[in-house]
Amino acid sequence: QLACPLDLGCHSVGKVYDFTSMIDLHPGGDAILRDAGADATQGFHGPHHPGRAHEMLEDYIIGSVVGPAPTRSKEVDKSSLKVFTRSEVAKHSSESDCWVIIHGYVYDITKFGQEHPGGQNIYNNAGGDATEGFDLQNHPNLAFAEMKKLLIGRVDA
Repeated sequence: QLACPLDLGCHSVGKVYDFTSMIDLHPGGDAILRDAGADATQGFHGPHHPGRAHEMLEDYIIGSVVGPAPTRSKEVDKSSLKVFTRSEVAKHSSESDCWVIIHGYVYDITKFGQEHPGGQNIYNNAGGDATEGFDLQNHPNLAFAEMKKLLIGRVDA
């Protein structure tokens, strides 16, 4: 069973939808799986979902979410993070020793590189700023949880 919470912003508590029967019918293919088990609001609200998709939601409601939705926030407490210079990050620019900067934070993606669902493009900005490339992708909520595990510091301003 595939249950996706989706907070439509019209209720103080989000709705939970079961899209299991929709997987094979979804015009966007398996993109429907991207946010399975997480808040899919951001991925749903966009130009690729016509009015009919919004109308169909009512058919898939199975409950409500209690409490705050998981966050996709890029912000963390900066005060406790080690500070690196860009030249220090640049020394880690290979697949066997790979750091990247995303939104001013430094991530050691060395061990994650082989598991990255997007393949080897994770190394495109090895040792440098990967913010633009990261933001161009529609990363699932799971990516943000994984990033927290890879965070090793921040770059000095």
